[in-house]
Amino acid sequence: MDKEDYKVTSGTAEELLRIPSEISGSLTIEGFAGQIQFPKKLKVRGSFTISGCPHLSELPNQLEVGGNFTIFECPHLSKFPNVLTVGGKATISDCGSLSVLSSKLTTGGDFQLFFCPKVESLPQELKVGGNAIISNCKLLARFPDKGVIGRSLTIIGCEALRGLPQDLKIGWSLSIRDCKRFCIFSEGLSIGLNVEISGCPELAEFPNVLTVDGFLRICNCGKLEVLPEVLTVKGDFRILGCGKLHTVPSELKVGGKLFAPKWFKSLLEKDYLD
Repeated sequence: MDKEDYKVTSGTAEELLRIPSEISGSLTIEGFAGQIQFPKKLKVRGSFTISGCPHLSELPNQLEVGGNFTIFECPHLSKFPNVLTVGGKATISDCGSLSVLSSKLTTGGDFQLFFCPKVESLPQELKVGGNAIISNCKLLARFPDKGVIGRSLTIIGCEALRGLPQDLKIGWSLSIRDCKRFCIFSEGLSIGLNVEISGCPELAEFPNVLTVDGFLRICNCGKLEVLPEVLTVKGDFRILGCGKLHTVPSELKVGGKLFAPKWFKSLLEKDYLD
């Protein structure tokens, strides 16, 4: 089958746009001010981009995209596909009315969710082949119990998030930054390499035993009082800006460099430092 792209722009005259159930190439809808009618099931063999559509309120119940899926600046979008399968990267941004994502979402590449202030949870069946970046989703409080992130997970400015489920699998690295209510670092959380937690003022403690195969960075966590009793960091370990922390782990092994306040290093001098 020859690939045939389908493109609609702001200059399109139709008041009602009917999308066919299968598109052999890519689908692009930009700045269309009319109504858009999707089929219940839509298959786009190429990439699917939709942006700046003020009257778009819902997407197909089942959506399969062979390439990348990008949707942004659709302020009235409230109904997302129940099942979304993307062969490449999925990007969802600036959809102010969107509160519920798919129940099943699979991407071959990255998954990015930006500035969707009403989204409260991620899909219960979430499988991301690449990186996942979640930024400035203020009500986001729940991750799937058994989600899979193939590479790295980055969470920024998600004020309602308190913790992550212990069965979440992260292939490479975890970075949590500026999440004001994040306070629980779950025991058993599977992280392949690095851990960074910064600007999380409610984080007070870690599990008693923690092993990090890459670097560990803990910065500006004002309530943190206790580190793991047994802490192994195979890369560099940075601990800064945690004003209530006044003790060190009873067992600490750092394979790389240690970046820490003088008092922290002074307590380690007998047993740890050369």
